[in-house]
Amino acid sequence: MNYDVENYFDQEITFTYEGQDYLWIGDYSIESFNEEESEFAPAYGEIEVKIEHTNSLSSYEHGYEVIPTRSMLMALELEIERNY
Repeated sequence: MNYDVENYFDQEITFTYEGQDYLWIGDYSIESFNEEESEFAPAYGEIEVKIEHTNSLSSYEHGYEVIPTRSMLMALELEIERNY
């Protein structure tokens, strides 16, 4: 499988999860797949977002730090994907 990886460090991203806005600061990477070599390979042009490290996650409304859950990080990954 042929793919490219782009790394992003200390990024600030705002996203909405269950009706609340959050500010996430951290590192992530994006893998872009360029060709299909097997039935298990992602389709051409597909991307995969991976959260590498979370420095901070805070609620805009309440202003306090939040412990990230897997579902929150999935919402963050979708937000990154939409804006890529």
